[in-house]
Amino acid sequence: MRRSMPRLEKRGRVKGFSKVYRDIGRYRQILKVLAKYGFDDLISSVKRRWRAPKGIKDLGRAERARLALQELGPTFIKLGQMLSMRPDLITPEFAEEFKKLQDEVPPCDFEEIKGVLEEELKAPLESKFSRFDPLPIAAASLAQVHKAEINGEPVAVKVQRPGIRRVIETDIDILLQIAGIVKRRLGDEAPFDPVGIVNEFAKSIYRELDFTREANNMLRFARNFQNDPTVYVPKVYWELTTRRVLTMEFVDGIKISDVERFESLGLDRRTVALNGAKAVLKEIFEHGFFHADPHPGNIFVIKGNVIVPVDFGMVGRLTSKEMESLGRLLTGMVYKDAGLIVRTLYQLGMLEETRDTDELERDISDFLDRYYKRPLYQLDMRAIMDELMWIVRSHRVKVPSSYTLMLRALVTMEGVGRLLDPQFDMFALAKPYVLRMTARKLSPSRLAKEAMELARDSLDLVRSLPIDARVISARLKKGNLRITVEWERLNIFLTELNRSVNRLTFGLITAALVVASAIVMHSSGGASTLGGIGLAISSILGLWLLITIIRSGGL
Repeated sequence: MRRSMPRLEKRGRVKGFSKVYRDIGRYRQILKVLAKYGFDDLISSVKRRWRAPKGIKDLGRAERARLALQELGPTFIKLGQMLSMRPDLITPEFAEEFKKLQDEVPPCDFEEIKGVLEEELKAPLESKFSRFDPLPIAAASLAQVHKAEINGEPVAVKVQRPGIRRVIETDIDILLQIAGIVKRRLGDEAPFDPVGIVNEFAKSIYRELDFTREANNMLRFARNFQNDPTVYVPKVYWELTTRRVLTMEFVDGIKISDVERFESLGLDRRTVALNGAKAVLKEIFEHGFFHADPHPGNIFVIKGNVIVPVDFGMVGRLTSKEMESLGRLLTGMVYKDAGLIVRTLYQLGMLEETRDTDELERDISDFLDRYYKRPLYQLDMRAIMDELMWIVRSHRVKVPSSYTLMLRALVTMEGVGRLLDPQFDMFALAKPYVLRMTARKLSPSRLAKEAMELARDSLDLVRSLPIDARVISARLKKGNLRITVEWERLNIFLTELNRSVNRLTFGLITAALVVASAIVMHSSGGASTLGGIGLAISSILGLWLLITIIRSGGL
């Protein structure tokens, strides 16, 4: 039976004792590491002097954050890697530092890997593979890859690490708790939503843990490029693929960054750069389904300058609505229409209703002015992206993750292209794809289709108006028409007010008990049992109240 993804939004459910004990132990470890690198202020309102260990004190905040994530293990490394792809959420300094996070770990003992294989494939290993190399060719935090053979055909077998899902579930649970604390401490002025980020990350990593999803991604990529001789996607052996095991064709190629070996294999650096870039551009602007992390380690090259992408666990998708909106955004850039860009962002729900869109429109106009009509070879995609993300962060634009993954894929591919060919020009290659997309948006057939959709929606609205009017009129006559007015954050305000009043009342009762006990003890010459009991109870209640306030971040 397929295991469903844990529900992320429900908190406070009853846990087993063993899970609670495990969470507490992990929680203490996380807090210890955060304190070690000077980040305990994120979850504690009590200011403490940071006693930095030797060798850490002089490091920058971004570097300390990377080291903390690295030390905390697989889940936090993956979180840092995801954040490095979201420059709309973190500053360039942190994004660049998090790119250095290494997902390489010592391999598992082969007997453990063999146990996973035989449990998933429901058969002895020898009955499924004619040869299986016990030494992995790659090992990462979630899985490791072994080379094997099936009837003489070489295959690559990706096997999930034993127990890794339980580790991740515990860390996600704790991350959500920490994110909730951070969100309360930052309040409404937070430049990002900590809980939302953790939920997005959890959804992503749980998808990565299901290897059948990756296999389906490979199948879709293979269909998209079946008529393109410059791209090859390894085939999947479905009969040997499960949630925790992925068996695929082994392709003997070299990494796209291994340029020293190009000449010996008859590969042309410029052609490889062009083929790789065109593949990414097709994925984004034609297929709307793209490899979200095309770094050099995930791209191989075989004879004929053919590109072989691998590791399809993280992909980006652009829905038809997002593709259409992307077309409008690109049209605004091509025709230097900042107003169109702002309107599109607003229609997508990417702008807060209370934000000053005039200031945003001025910043976008200034951005377009600096780069409009400049020769393409003078443009640096990374610098442009950094400036664009500055505008996004400054105006708190809520960018869909699919858009930031798309930009990251383009920037990464540009870096690979320039590594192979110093004259590589990503903008020149992208221009025809952008123009085709904007042309499709303004084509007569597309405009006619949009006009028909608008007419149909208008007709539906006109048809429903009489019915809606009769319903409202009937409710008015019966006197049961209810209008609900919601004051934003009113419930939170009332909850906090109620909590404050309760604490004040509790504190007054405790203070009264202290005073009464003191009077009793004084009147009896300091030897009253009743007065002593009263003071003891009031001390316990006062201590409990203080602990409650500290834990809620009220100090």
